[in-house]
Amino acid sequence: MYKGLTALFCLILALAASPARLLAQDDHGHGHEDDATIGFTVCVDETNKLGVEFDGDEVFELHEVDGVLVGWAGDEPGFNTLEEDEPDEGFFALQEGANIVLEVVSISPGFKAHTPGFEDVLDEARETWEMGAAPFDTHPEWHIDPADPGYDDHDEVWTITVRLTDTGATNYEPSEPFSIQFTREEEHGHGHEDDATIGFTVCVDETNKLGVEFDADEVFELHEVDGVITGWAGDEPGFNTLEEDEPDEGFFALQEGANIVLEVVSISPGFKAHTPGFADILDESGETWDLGAAPFDTHPEWHIDPADPGYDDHDEVWTITVRLTDTGATNYEPSEPFSIQFTREEEHGHGHEDDATIGFTVCVDETNHLGVEFEEDEVFGLHEVDGVITGWAGDEPGFNTLEEDEPDEGFFALQEGANIVLEVVSISPGFKAHTPGFADILDEAGETWELGAAPFDTHPEWHIDPADPGYDDHDEVWTITVRLIDTGTTNYEPSAPFSIQFTREEEHHGHVVPGDFNLDAEVDLSDSIGLLAFLFLGEGSAPCAEGDASHHSNEEFLDWNGDHQVDISDVIAMLGWSFLGEAPHELGGECQEFEECPDICEEDDDHDHDHDDDDHDHD
Repeated sequence: MYKGLTALFCLILALAASPARLLAQDDHGHGHEDDATIGFTVCVDETNKLGVEFDGDEVFELHEVDGVLVGWAGDEPGFNTLEEDEPDEGFFALQEGANIVLEVVSISPGFKAHTPGFEDVLDEARETWEMGAAPFDTHPEWHIDPADPGYDDHDEVWTITVRLTDTGATNYEPSEPFSIQFTREEEHGHGHEDDATIGFTVCVDETNKLGVEFDADEVFELHEVDGVITGWAGDEPGFNTLEEDEPDEGFFALQEGANIVLEVVSISPGFKAHTPGFADILDESGETWDLGAAPFDTHPEWHIDPADPGYDDHDEVWTITVRLTDTGATNYEPSEPFSIQFTREEEHGHGHEDDATIGFTVCVDETNHLGVEFEEDEVFGLHEVDGVITGWAGDEPGFNTLEEDEPDEGFFALQEGANIVLEVVSISPGFKAHTPGFADILDEAGETWELGAAPFDTHPEWHIDPADPGYDDHDEVWTITVRLIDTGTTNYEPSAPFSIQFTREEEHHGHVVPGDFNLDAEVDLSDSIGLLAFLFLGEGSAPCAEGDASHHSNEEFLDWNGDHQVDISDVIAMLGWSFLGEAPHELGGECQEFEECPDICEEDDDHDHDHDDDDHDHD
């Protein structure tokens, strides 16, 4: 046994010389348990002056986005509050009565901070964001915006300098200004480096007439979406500019002074083009979008919208025909009109084919009263979100229409001429329903949402909003009661009120023994070997959170020595405990509860190993 153990220790020491793949606290589970390492923990010092704990030298990387925002964005770092006084460090928790406001001192051109829920944009000095009373853990969406006039593609770092003030009863002194720096994450794949193959490269010909390089026969597939917009959407193709003349092809780069505008010549009903940042919608002939001066690489959000009155579910291809004009000093001739075609990507899974089981199928009964088919006792779980909206949200259940009469059930399909409107009868405080595209918010009795003419299959974003003044963390169920009315020519009678209930999706907690890598309810040599192989050979997977190695649960129960990372030192510490009687796991040896872990052991089982009783030979 000693020979094998010696060999194993030699292997460990050899591997320790190579870079370890760590299970770091990169919080991809988004729990912000230790936000000081990825953000700013608000506190006060001994003189009652506000301050923050953070790593001032860190430059945060923002990832490329092409959705609600375009450019580069991310919600780290956030701001939370100190939970307990740290007198040795000179940091103290905020007292009751404080109300913390963040004020922008200065900000780089082209940079923005969107407050939670995209309620406000901070992009100028002296703008403020009220974070509120402690405790809080709140995250803006940091954004490098290439569509902003001040954006400079040559910049590498964007900085926002802020300070914290207190407008509450405690009257803490303002903090010193502190700066947060951001950079663009290196592109991996989606850089639009060769956009001519996936879009339209704008150029001029020998006669100074605008044109584009593209594959005219391509039909672009749009994928199904159910978020900020519903239906089918995508940001390809985009529009960029020719970098160098191609005289053999008859294509030439735009000269300085050109300003390119896209004009809609014609567009299919039910189709839309959202300009970057969802600033404008193009859905009618004659509408324009200023692409701007060269060079540009810009992408609209193309959208087949089933909620549009002109949408026809039988269509297979949607077309937008456009032309390019020059409103700048070069006065290039307009391009010939060219068409871009789109189709719906085939559904794989989330098609709402049988929405009666996950929502509400609108119909009429034998007395011409509106009604719905649904499971009345179901309480829908909403999952935690920290993006466009914060709290808990989801787009199920939705509302669709009955396709065929079901006389045996007493349900009949809506006739042509009906126009269905949903009216809020009552709604729980802190609960909201965002209509598709986040066009409107329903959070008060009497508010309405026009579902429209049949057929429809539409989904709001249901939202438990912890930032709402009426939100109560002790509540377990939130209810919206609604009724359906008909404002069309069929004049169906209104439905009886019906209620939809929601709850916060419970985080799964399971029970495991700290250090039990192979999940056999015991900690022994096999766990040391398993963790070793995982760290250095890429074998196996992390035990919790569906294999997400960065999830805090994996870090917590595999971090034997409590140094907040999982590496070779933990393997050595496990072996030292197993064979030399050294320190046990930082959390002890009993079965414990961990988030997103499987249930392997019983919490009241005694898995604590007493080395005085263990049959380990230490001679």
